[in-house]
Amino acid sequence: MYLLSIILFFTLSNSLIISNKFCINCKYIIHNINNDYFYAKCSFYPKEKDNYLYLITGNKSDIKCDYCSIAREFDSMCGIDGKNYEEKI
Repeated sequence: MYLLSIILFFTLSNSLIISNKFCINCKYIIHNINNDYFYAKCSFYPKEKDNYLYLITGNKSDIKCDYCSIAREFDSMCGIDGKNYEEKI
C-alpha cells in the first residue's frame, strides 16, 4: 500500500509539472521593448484594433492588448488554466 501511494504521488506530481502553461512559452505573448516579461502582453485578447499611438514611447501599434497577468487572472479570458495557450513553434 505504501509503495502504491508513492507511485501515485509521483505520477500526479509529474502530470502537474507537464501541464503548466506559462505565457513565456505561448505564441500570443508580445514582449515589451526591453524584453521584460513582467510587462508582456497577450495578443489573444486585443482591446483595440486601430492605429494606436502609445503615448509613453511614441511607438505606433495596430493593436492594444492587456498584460498577460491580467489575462491569466480572469476566467473569462485565459484564466489560471491557460485555456487559450498555444505553444510557440
